[in-house]
Amino acid sequence: MPLVRDPVSVRMDRPAAALLRRAYAAPGTWTATWLAPPGPGWRRWAAREGIDLEETDRWGEVRWVRGFKRAVYYLHEWHWHEGRGLVLAERRAEKARAAAIIWDPSKAGRKPARLGYPIRIRAVPGGGQAARAVTRKPARIYAGNPAQQSGPLDHPYYR
Repeated sequence: MPLVRDPVSVRMDRPAAALLRRAYAAPGTWTATWLAPPGPGWRRWAAREGIDLEETDRWGEVRWVRGFKRAVYYLHEWHWHEGRGLVLAERRAEKARAAAIIWDPSKAGRKPARLGYPIRIRAVPGGGQAARAVTRKPARIYAGNPAQQSGPLDHPYYR
């Protein structure tokens, strides 16, 4: 059975694309947004699908925020084109490697503020600059620790 995208992330493509376009327009600088808590329409859809949007994963991140994060990374990896930016109508043949998206872990959503979850990303050119940005991240807790990595078998929508 082929892998499919997280259904929450698929529905977040539009706001994820808006954030990515702003980040691409200001490379190297932090770009922020607020991810509003799920509204009644989202909650009805999730209930029909059997999805708990408030569920937390093993790292304490809420499913709602994780879906947004997955949408950001998916669009960047598969729909970002060098020199053209984000082109949602065209999926790449292979993942983008010419730029990287850095997620600010200090702003990752665990408990919502009144306005929602604070989100902050940064687009950096690929190659050496991207590698240096990843190395400077405050914690690289997932590297080399399979117990803290998320894979296809962790999610029921992949089965």
